[in-house]
Amino acid sequence: MNDRPYPSFAALVEAEVLPRLAANPGHVRLDGGESVGSEVWNTVGSFMFDGDEWEVFVDNHYEPLLLAYWSARFRGEDRTFRRADTKTRVKLELADDLRKIRPGRHQYLYLYRRGSRAAA
Repeated sequence: MNDRPYPSFAALVEAEVLPRLAANPGHVRLDGGESVGSEVWNTVGSFMFDGDEWEVFVDNHYEPLLLAYWSARFRGEDRTFRRADTKTRVKLELADDLRKIRPGRHQYLYLYRRGSRAAA
């Protein structure tokens, strides 16, 4: 893992995510599905987007990360993500048109602004 944030989401995926997937092609999650409890808050790295640093957590699924990677590389990161508040933090979600590709309530994409707190 890089100690400093990567300059972009695509750079993080190329350095941290793709090598993990190549080494473990049968895994669904970055951690192989083994993290439980507080371990899911471990990160594989962070990246800069829209002036903020965003953390990528080990319980992310490969599929939405790869979809976001494709979009970021070929459409631009500004058309890939949208900000959303959770009860306690600010996160990035896939843009609406990308969410339609992965229908369902759970997106399995966990990208949170470092040190963020959601608006009250």
